[in-house]
Amino acid sequence: MDDILLSDPNNEKALALKKEIEGKHKKSHPKTVPETPQAKPQKAPAPINEKEAQAKADQAYNLGLESYRKNDYAAAKKFWEDTLQILPTHAQARRNLERLQEDHPELNK
Repeated sequence: MDDILLSDPNNEKALALKKEIEGKHKKSHPKTVPETPQAKPQKAPAPINEKEAQAKADQAYNLGLESYRKNDYAAAKKFWEDTLQILPTHAQARRNLERLQEDHPELNK
């Protein structure tokens, strides 16, 4: 995603996905936690449901397709890996990632 933003800093899809991912990271990892006896434990973020996971995975997958079409294979690889992090059962992302790694072994380093 960062690679796409380097080549196209105004890519709205990549900017939105990056903002969403960074927002979740900040929410789930607070910088400071009060150290008082009255401090209540932080609630774990609610797990995303299957429908939300599918939507986020499809969004990352489509950004991978867009990157691939622009011959930005490193970005495509990253987006498809992100897709599989979100939804490990995303068959299209797995297939495309395997093909990409076969066709471009330099990306496996």
